[in-house]
Amino acid sequence: MKYILIIIFAAFLQLSLDAQVKLTWEQLEDVEFSDTFSDDFGDFTSLPAFGKEPAKYNNKEVFISGYMIPVDAENNYYVLSRFTFNMCFFCGKAGPESVIQLKLAEGHRQFFLDERVTLKGNFRLNYDDMTECYYLLL
Repeated sequence: MKYILIIIFAAFLQLSLDAQVKLTWEQLEDVEFSDTFSDDFGDFTSLPAFGKEPAKYNNKEVFISGYMIPVDAENNYYVLSRFTFNMCFFCGKAGPESVIQLKLAEGHRQFFLDERVTLKGNFRLNYDDMTECYYLLL
């Protein structure tokens, strides 16, 4: 009986570990951009064509590590960056695939610039809303 309980526990532990998906920044590099004229903006904008790697995580719960960048903390606008602020997309030293816009839960703790964190959330691809980042984590 003791061995049966150990086997059952091990099976449940394995199922739990399989449900936790770690997303890496290298996987998010699988995207290409094409410039398209936007009537809404009156200018050219880049539309993403996501590859297989990011697409297989769309609408899945994932874990990812990176650096917090409070773009507008007062209005709850944060991004997670592959790089620290001095090397990030907003400084022109990396591509748009190196940041994920965060939609944080109400009452979240305060985050600081360049704080290294691992976050869990529902990963989403943004195909056409150019007012947001290409990657979202809810």
